[in-house]
Amino acid sequence: MKRGKSGFTLFEVIITLTIIGVLFAATAPLLRSAIESYFLARDMSDELMQINIAMERMTREIRGSEIHSVEGNTALSVYTEAGLVCFVSEGGRIYRGENASASDCFGHINSVPLTSSILSHGELFGYFDFGSDCGDLVISSDPTDANVVTLAIQASTYSNPFRTAVYVQLEANSCFE
Repeated sequence: MKRGKSGFTLFEVIITLTIIGVLFAATAPLLRSAIESYFLARDMSDELMQINIAMERMTREIRGSEIHSVEGNTALSVYTEAGLVCFVSEGGRIYRGENASASDCFGHINSVPLTSSILSHGELFGYFDFGSDCGDLVISSDPTDANVVTLAIQASTYSNPFRTAVYVQLEANSCFE
């Protein structure tokens, strides 16, 4: 019998498609994990950028200023060269307000968000004084008279918080003379 037609038989096409399907099924989980890793890295990078910008802004304005008022560990108001400025951590965001006390910052009076909703807990500020030898930090008994304000920002995609310490009220501190 003579074959006059060239091409693939139905059996060859089915075998080829089956092999391609098996290869795709075997590599699909690898491709999926690579795509998920990319999106996680992108989200982490975005959160890191927001945190760096917020930390730099707060550090710049709090450094050397005088504390006006505090509301626990989540809100702080300071006197700066530009006037009264407040920061508050609420609803997973950090807000910055102008001409507002720490308690008014909670009402978002004259305030704008510095970050999107990326924070995993509300504690933001810690208040400390220098010990008698000007070396060790001790928890301040009066936060409005603290010499050091610590910032701790915990993002939702990072396991460890970002931390920094800012010196405040320099002229009233004997450790800086």
